[in-house]
Amino acid sequence: MNAVPHVVPGFEVDPTGKYLCPLCKVQRAGDEVDTGWVACPMVDNEMICLGSCLDYQAVARSSAFETHHDRRLFSKLAREARQTEQGLRAVCLRHQAKIIEDQLHSRTDDAVDLMALGVEVSRALAKVSVA
Repeated sequence: MNAVPHVVPGFEVDPTGKYLCPLCKVQRAGDEVDTGWVACPMVDNEMICLGSCLDYQAVARSSAFETHHDRRLFSKLAREARQTEQGLRAVCLRHQAKIIEDQLHSRTDDAVDLMALGVEVSRALAKVSVA
């Protein structure tokens, strides 16, 4: 399970379809297969493709962040944004926690799964806060 934020279709992001995901630099708003787009606080709430969102979330939550095979995602973004990997990780984890909280308050059918995900996010965030 993932903490999926509000998703919008590509045509709402850019009716021309030319908008390129600033994280993966592959997905365009006008691609035939539209995975959806979400606002990402790691890049000043710019819209990113849902695939990138879920990829970064998984790495951020990992109990083995330091050795995760996709940690390079955070390394690259940290260099580009002139921020630290841990700082970006904390932003991502706090965003996930907020999404989970909001979804739990909306009386979702996935409450048990969301609570378990919330525990996972809290554990990861505690590690970031200590580091």
